[in-house]
Amino acid sequence: EDGIRDVERSRGLGDVYKRQEKGLEAGLEVLKTSGRFLVISFHSLEDGIVKRAFREWEREGLGEVITKKPVTPSAEEVEENIRSRSGKLRVFQKG
Repeated sequence: EDGIRDVERSRGLGDVYKRQEKGLEAGLEVLKTSGRFLVISFHSLEDGIVKRAFREWEREGLGEVITKKPVTPSAEEVEENIRSRSGKLRVFQKG
């Protein structure tokens, strides 16, 4: 029974990540030229999806990745807000 739940859980996560990819694509479509697309992710799989999308868009000539490495919270910010510790900010500018 636990194996079945694991499969169901992983299918649900797959749907979440597919929706994230679609959301990123939709965001790029509505972004005006020179507009900046900022995304904060709190999970490594989410961050990987954002990173790959931004790099792909840059390779396709759609714009430029502004943050080659993600911006992470400072020690002070984490001390003030512990939930910020896993946050990663990435920025893409549409060309």
